[in-house]
Amino acid sequence: MQQVQSGEVSPSVRRRLRNKGSAIAEFAPALCILICGVMLPLLDLGFIPIRYAVAYVMVNSKINQLALAKSAGNARQALEWDSGWKARLAGCGIQVKKSDLSIVVTDRSNQQHRFRAGQKGVIPGDLLPNPDPEKPRLVYRLEISTSLEISPLFTMRGQGVPGLTSPVPVGITALANWENLAGDPETGEFYINE
Repeated sequence: MQQVQSGEVSPSVRRRLRNKGSAIAEFAPALCILICGVMLPLLDLGFIPIRYAVAYVMVNSKINQLALAKSAGNARQALEWDSGWKARLAGCGIQVKKSDLSIVVTDRSNQQHRFRAGQKGVIPGDLLPNPDPEKPRLVYRLEISTSLEISPLFTMRGQGVPGLTSPVPVGITALANWENLAGDPETGEFYINE
């Protein structure tokens, strides 16, 4: 055995100390790379589906509200004038770029006919509601199509990567059954066709 004088460290102890100390020195840069290179982008991308779900619920709620309007023209006016839902979405990091309202009439053969909501007389007479039991029933729905941009939680620098460095473009379409199939006693037109 080798004797060690006081104050000196044996070579085997010196090797163990050297190996342990180097691991601690490499841990801090590795942790920074892990957080900045992996965790933040994953957190950033994780917020996109959450914001998409918020947008979907808001658009679906809006179409259900519009389907209760007196006429299709009133529904279009309510969509154009009410900017509160767009402001609430903007507060969540979602920008509404475009929204359009249409009426979808589904006939007995499941063929869908789309008409722009709010234009008078746009639906032809054979697709209007008919109380005659001999005629086939038609299904009337109000449809909203929106183009949105969902912003990431943190906008990073670099090339245009949607979800990391730029907003993600998304389209959401929602349908709700049209409730008012009655006719306007003053004009003789159906409320769905006004």
